[in-house]
Amino acid sequence: MDLRLVKGTGKDGRILKEDILSHMESSPPPKVADVVASMGGAGGGALRRPSKVLATPAVRRIASEEGVNLSDIQGTGEEGRIMKEDLQHHIDALRGMLELTIMLVRKVLYSVHHYFLLCACSCTSCLSDWWCGTKPGHD
Repeated sequence: MDLRLVKGTGKDGRILKEDILSHMESSPPPKVADVVASMGGAGGGALRRPSKVLATPAVRRIASEEGVNLSDIQGTGEEGRIMKEDLQHHIDALRGMLELTIMLVRKVLYSVHHYFLLCACSCTSCLSDWWCGTKPGHD
């Protein structure tokens, strides 16, 4: 998740847990290509099919809109042609992984104890000694 897109409602615009959850619920589902790209690509490429992919124009259009690389899909049609159902199963599988990831992140946010450490110190006496010229070593 790109936190630059989350509007913080905390003090001085800080992003709170509620802001993240609200953003996750209100945002449209990301394109498959964005999810794959955020995970570092489509996995090595060693098992990729040849660049010549058999698919109908409708399948190519949907894949383009969703940002899906058709060479990542094994077609079930004649001669390995990618059918609309193949593409939809691929997209559903990727979205399912994304939803599982979001669910696990939410579980961690609610079940793991979070600790924050705030430290405060006063340097007034040190600075006043220095400012007044009474710093050790300075007569």
